[in-house]
Amino acid sequence: MEPADGARPLAGELTRAFRPVVWTLVVVLLLALGHFGVSWWVDDELAGLSAADEARGEAHEATLEQESSLRGYLLTGDPSYQEAYRDARARAEGVETELLRSVAGDDELSDLLLSTWNRRTRWTTEWAEVALSADDVGELGDRSGYVADGMVLFGSYREADAGLATALDGRIDDLRLLARIAFLTGLAASVVVIGTGLVLTFRQLRRTRQHVEQPLHDLLKVVRRVRNGDLSAVAQTSGPAELRMVADELGATTRALAEERTRADRREHELGRLADVAGRVLDYAQEFSSSLELDRVLHAIGRGALPLSGLPEARVWIVEHDDDQVVLAHAVRDDGVPPDVEAQRQRLGESLPGRAAQLGRTLFERDGVIDARQGHEIDGVALPMIAGGLTIGVLELRADAAASLDQTAHELLEKVSTQAGTALEAARMHGRTRELVRRDDLTGLMNRRQLDEDLAAELARYRRYQTPCTFILLDLDLFKELNDSLGHQAGDEFLVSFGALLRETLRTTDTAYRYGGEEFGVVLRESGAEDAEHLLERLRARVLDLAAVEGHERSVTFSGGIREADLSYEDPDAVIRGADQALYEAKRAGRDRWLVSGRDVVSLDDDTTHSSPERHSGSSAAQPRDTATLARGAGSGGRVAPSAR
Repeated sequence: MEPADGARPLAGELTRAFRPVVWTLVVVLLLALGHFGVSWWVDDELAGLSAADEARGEAHEATLEQESSLRGYLLTGDPSYQEAYRDARARAEGVETELLRSVAGDDELSDLLLSTWNRRTRWTTEWAEVALSADDVGELGDRSGYVADGMVLFGSYREADAGLATALDGRIDDLRLLARIAFLTGLAASVVVIGTGLVLTFRQLRRTRQHVEQPLHDLLKVVRRVRNGDLSAVAQTSGPAELRMVADELGATTRALAEERTRADRREHELGRLADVAGRVLDYAQEFSSSLELDRVLHAIGRGALPLSGLPEARVWIVEHDDDQVVLAHAVRDDGVPPDVEAQRQRLGESLPGRAAQLGRTLFERDGVIDARQGHEIDGVALPMIAGGLTIGVLELRADAAASLDQTAHELLEKVSTQAGTALEAARMHGRTRELVRRDDLTGLMNRRQLDEDLAAELARYRRYQTPCTFILLDLDLFKELNDSLGHQAGDEFLVSFGALLRETLRTTDTAYRYGGEEFGVVLRESGAEDAEHLLERLRARVLDLAAVEGHERSVTFSGGIREADLSYEDPDAVIRGADQALYEAKRAGRDRWLVSGRDVVSLDDDTTHSSPERHSGSSAAQPRDTATLARGAGSGGRVAPSAR
């Protein structure tokens, strides 16, 4: 197709464009042939000189062996050295022909070779052959002088041989230098020729593009419309050049579609990864947020972090800001083996969890070095658990050996650490609130709410396993008079001291409660009514030992009602009613005594009380006590309401 501006056809433009390339290839080929010829000649010369140098070396070594053998013969007179001399001489003569042929074309080397042979021949005929011709070394006269003469002659030979060796090495080095010069010259010429050819080629290509681009402009527009999604566009083609451009543009369109598909796949993969991350985070967060029990929350945080991180050990630390410490609350390993943690408490700013708690940021540890930057391998990582802007705890993950923590795991742990902090703080607040709700403010004993729950649990255990359980209800006698005479402060102090004394007297398996006012309850587990009576005997004896309040002489006693569980009780209220009824009967019988529910109460003044086991009330003698014994408590709460009892 002939362009409108009268330029050459497309084939002619392409021929002209490729002409510099052809000439460049021809010149480079000629340079390569020249370099090949020079290299061939140099290699041939080097081969000959290398063979000559090798033959000279062998001849020189054989000559040295001759000289050494003759020395040995002169010193020892041993004929075997003569045989060694002859063998070495034969080897030297064997390489002389090869050496001569190698340097035959070089006059300088030939002269040096002849000089070396002449001096060696002189040493051989004037000294070596003379030594060998003697039947006995003694015939040579002064052997030391004879050896010295031989050394002079041999030194002359060695000097000539060294000159020959130097000349050979110099000639070899010259040839190698010539080869390098030829190579560099050819390379430089090739670079110049190729550079010139490239410049000319680019000029021709630029001219060709100017003549071809305009005729195909309309076709390119159509192809671009197709690539942009307009599938209704039809390309009008004419001639091979246009078809080539169509193929190129269609290829570009295909590549664009492939790239778009790749981007879509990447987006889909990223969305899948984010969905997986979200699901794992949600499952983990639901696990430790599904309970307000502190132990369950700690276990869920530690156990759930192991599969997310891929590390074998997790530790959960709780921050105690008042003491500037972190305390280990839970530790777990993926193999079920109890973790070995050296320090259960660590100060803020010290060690990995202490510093993470102090700084409130994620820290990594490697070979004892703690840093906020994540390295390729780590020994441990600590993530602060923050709630309300305050670091509540630290999640520490440890590796048995240097391990890697991938970016996805890091992101997961970062996302859930704050949620874990919120769950941990909620569990702690719930625990504190529950403790406050179930504990009496004044005495520190459990309150009526906790008593009902504990009695219900013990009754259920009794009905299932027939494990004995006994409830005691105590009331301080005439406590209103104590409040009226000594004041409510003294009354509160006595209540605190009595509560502390009650805790000290009980076993660890038993529980004391403040029932209300000056009334106290006790749940004895796995114990019957007889055990309850023994307990009250010990308690009454210890109440008498409480320190006296200054300026007063008022004794304090207590009355009690005991009720042992049986199958007739269906709920805690029934047990409490039984004990309360027994307490009421003990009060009505004169106070300072206790009664087991179902037994009769008799007066302490009746002597038969002490002789009739089935009617025993567990009281002291009827005589009044002499001294008032009241204790100062560790603290006081609200005032105690006077009791009608």
